[in-house]
Amino acid sequence: MPLISRTRTRWLIVALALSAIAFSPVRAQSQELCEPDGNYESPSETLRTVELPELGVSVSIPENYRTMKLQNGAVQILHPDDFEWIQCVANGGRGGGGYYFEMIQKVMPDPTLNLQEQASRMMGSDIQIMAYQQNGLEGYIVNSVYGYNVAFLGTIPGYQHLIEVSAGCDCEIEVEAVTDLLSEVRPL
Repeated sequence: MPLISRTRTRWLIVALALSAIAFSPVRAQSQELCEPDGNYESPSETLRTVELPELGVSVSIPENYRTMKLQNGAVQILHPDDFEWIQCVANGGRGGGGYYFEMIQKVMPDPTLNLQEQASRMMGSDIQIMAYQQNGLEGYIVNSVYGYNVAFLGTIPGYQHLIEVSAGCDCEIEVEAVTDLLSEVRPL
């Protein structure tokens, strides 16, 4: 066989092999579907206190609940089923919906606004706002009239920053979700 024919044959074999690899069907790896197991675990009646020194507060939560610190410094308080769902998604599973969370985070005061104005701007328009004072915390609870967000913005004695305590999900949230949590928050 002449040299040119052998070279063409080699290139043809290489080209066919590469095209077979490039155009072969790829099997997608199946992802686990992250969904509740249907066995809703009730909040424990026993509470444990979690100190959050970066935020200047402690909070008492059901013993079976988990806390998760976010990259922005906020701390979410999660029901065991919601924590399990987040772990599933974090490990590569598919999530098909939201989850309920309560969150505590530090907020810097806006020097151009008073506390009530800053609280009002947290959720934009269509809100209800009410004063709140308990356990050394003083501020405002802001409620979206659409029912999907409720948050408290207030002061902590001895700290320059403000604290936001909120609840959210892709479901309706009652003001009591935040007031119940606020009743368990104490300045350090």
